[in-house]
Amino acid sequence: MIGIIPKARFYCGVVSATVTEQNQKTKKLLKLDRWNPFWTGNYQFAKPIMLSAKAKLAFDFTYYNDDRCSMNEFRDPETVVSGPRWEDEVCEMHLLISRPR
Repeated sequence: MIGIIPKARFYCGVVSATVTEQNQKTKKLLKLDRWNPFWTGNYQFAKPIMLSAKAKLAFDFTYYNDDRCSMNEFRDPETVVSGPRWEDEVCEMHLLISRPR
């Protein structure tokens, strides 16, 4: 794996990605403590990460629907829905994969 591309919108606060190998060792791939919905790009690793066939990837998106969310500034929290409209929320993680030579 050469990188990852997280995708979320305005209610997302924290994004993280980890991999757990067959020997149960866990490695943090990405941790964004303050998600920026206006920075849409990819995170490429300095060196490709070799994953075994039994590796487990985990992605965690934390959403805030309270006063920690800039979308709720000066208003009460409201129901957030997922969907294709710009005001809807999204939770996606795309993987950038390359085969070994």
